[in-house]
Amino acid sequence: MPQKTIREMSELERKHNSLAARVFHSTIIGSIILGVIALLIGLGMFSYTLADQYISEGFSLSQNAAGFLSRTVDIVPLSEAIMEEYRSLSDEERAQNSKEVRQEHFRHLPGGKITAQPFPFLRST
Repeated sequence: MPQKTIREMSELERKHNSLAARVFHSTIIGSIILGVIALLIGLGMFSYTLADQYISEGFSLSQNAAGFLSRTVDIVPLSEAIMEEYRSLSDEERAQNSKEVRQEHFRHLPGGKITAQPFPFLRST
């Protein structure tokens, strides 16, 4: 079908095919594309920064907890004594999973009575 000349077009068709309309549509499409690209770049930077923050916060928290425990409890001899006692238990004794049985097995270790959670403020929520 041959294209209409400008004289054959209606007023609405003239406005639609005018240079101003084409420039306007091109500008809108370009702005939308640029906005989407900027949004994706910003989202990527935000995700990277958030992940980096969580990693560094977790590392700092673990360093603080390790430092606190190393200054509060002599960890190495206590952990060795606990593991030695645990390895000496039979499978039936290991299968008994009550608080009283655990306390009875580990009562003679350094530090006396071992509770289920010696530091309740360190437990996860």
